[in-house]
Amino acid sequence: RRAQAKVRLAAINLLVQVAKAVNIRELFGYYSSLVGSQGLCYNLVNDTNSRLTSVAASTTAFLLGNAKSYFAQALQSSVTSYTPFSSVLASLLDSLHQCVVRSMKMTGSMSVLHCACSLVDVTPYHRMKPGLLTPLVYAALPQLRHKEMVVSVAALTLLGCVVAVEPQTEELKQILSVSRIDSLPDIPETPGRSWVLSAALQYLETESQKAVSVPLRVEWWQLLANMVRHHFSLVRPHIMPLVAAVLRDMTGTNTLELARLHATRTFQQLATALTSSDERLCTQIWQKALESQLLGLVGTSPTLASVVCDCLAVMSPAAYHQLPDKYQISCMTSLLCCARDDEPVVRASALQAMASLLIYSQDEQFVCDSCDVICLLVKDPVPLVSAKAAWALGNLTDMLLKTQHGEEIISPIQLIRTSIEVAQGKVKMRANGVRALGNLLGLLRERHLSRPEYRDVPLQASEVLVKNASATTSMKVSWNACYALGSLLKNEAIHEASCSWQDVVLPSLCSLVVRSSNFKVRTNACAALACVPLRRYYGAHYLAVWKAVLDGLDNALNMSDFREVKHQDGLLEQLCLTLCHLTSLVELADLSPLYEVAVYHMDTLQQHISRFLSSTVPERADAVLKAAASLALLREQQLTVTQRNSVTILSDVFTFDI
Repeated sequence: RRAQAKVRLAAINLLVQVAKAVNIRELFGYYSSLVGSQGLCYNLVNDTNSRLTSVAASTTAFLLGNAKSYFAQALQSSVTSYTPFSSVLASLLDSLHQCVVRSMKMTGSMSVLHCACSLVDVTPYHRMKPGLLTPLVYAALPQLRHKEMVVSVAALTLLGCVVAVEPQTEELKQILSVSRIDSLPDIPETPGRSWVLSAALQYLETESQKAVSVPLRVEWWQLLANMVRHHFSLVRPHIMPLVAAVLRDMTGTNTLELARLHATRTFQQLATALTSSDERLCTQIWQKALESQLLGLVGTSPTLASVVCDCLAVMSPAAYHQLPDKYQISCMTSLLCCARDDEPVVRASALQAMASLLIYSQDEQFVCDSCDVICLLVKDPVPLVSAKAAWALGNLTDMLLKTQHGEEIISPIQLIRTSIEVAQGKVKMRANGVRALGNLLGLLRERHLSRPEYRDVPLQASEVLVKNASATTSMKVSWNACYALGSLLKNEAIHEASCSWQDVVLPSLCSLVVRSSNFKVRTNACAALACVPLRRYYGAHYLAVWKAVLDGLDNALNMSDFREVKHQDGLLEQLCLTLCHLTSLVELADLSPLYEVAVYHMDTLQQHISRFLSSTVPERADAVLKAAASLALLREQQLTVTQRNSVTILSDVFTFDI
């Protein structure tokens, strides 16, 4: 028997090595034999050697994890004339559930529980018939009282995986909504409260804070965090006892650091859930947390400081503004201190929270201090920190743009220089760099542009933005750059101060409208061309813009990548809007050359404008009316034959009976 056990063990170890060496596409065809009832499942249920059972469970978990994307296709359906592959997968998962449940009831080993976690992770329960989760949960519950703590921890991990199942099924909701479980008779029944919440609170309130109990305590907190994240409707009616337990472990003097850390993470989940559900209760809980010295954890350890910053990042604007001034000041001060911490993870979390707070903070000193910190940390050698600083820079400029009509808090020139550096830096930072640069260009006024330090800003900024708009490494960078170029073209003060930059911007946008392989980039480039407020700002590029938009309209139906079809309607609509804008600005001197450009596109143009008018919302249809009104005014003037022909064909396009 011992020799046979060694052979079985060697065979399982060989299977693991084969699974590591062979591509999953080739191996998955054998899964029914490898993990089915005649394979590893047989060892799980029938092998009398406990070591072999554990190895078989670990190997099954490994094989399941490798094939998660395949098992996602499982579908348990009614009997048909043939057996589809999805039904074969569903049958295999059903068999695995039965074997794992039997093994848990017989052995209850940690390896089997971990195997059950992997099984829950790969099973698409919403595509399976109900009845798989209930036996699994009821088989795991007795292990919560196991004499070996590691087994109890594994059982809690399994419950956490079950709670986190998405999409949620009716069976799962039924399991979690009951207030009493016969397998846990010592858990007090509270009407309307989930047994999971009752069991967790009982343990957290009664168990001591000895080091031996910390892993179990941590697992209970992780289970509660999953309950809050995925089933907040079950937690919401009983939230105050949970908040009390969270605050006790978060700020208690006898709490060990690991338990404190996970209690704080659970508070973060609570704050996130309350932000979108109950502002009054959210404010009340935040005030309780700050009264309990939540911010005092910042000086405890870098990990805790990072999590506290993550908590502050999810605070809602309503909750923040209803806090007493002393707590608002404490939050701002803590973030500024953490942003200068020696640990990169703390700096990154502080910047994340700072970026969120900047959107709704009304404290000018905090804005100024944050500006200094952000400009410093975009040059941080740690990529995570510099990326968060770039995002905070974008949020800072969003806030400045919203408050531009008030007193100027920060001189834009420092931020413009920083944004240009970021937009030319690492690829992951550029999207926020060009976003910030676009916002700042929208802030510039005549009083700025008259100063020497701003003289070269339009040209420098336009060159950087054009380079990013034309980049193919990141489409998000291109989208943001096109949007930023729209802000540049919209600003009349920049047009009046300098026009040399237009020779860089307008031809590049025209090229993108016609040639970009990404339809969303084309749409944003086309929208930027429509941001020019006056005809004279187009200068000599006016007809070139007309031609580019018409060419873009002609080839918008030609797709090299069918994934772009979802953006096609948006592109066609924006092309029509831009043509309406160009038509509304047309002047007498443009009519003759415009005739030569437009005459060959009139049939296509008329079809697209007609389709646009019939499908768009009334607010956007005004663009067509504005174009028609402009043409009507031109028709009343003294025109040459060519000019009159030009007005006539354009009027045929833009004049409809509405």
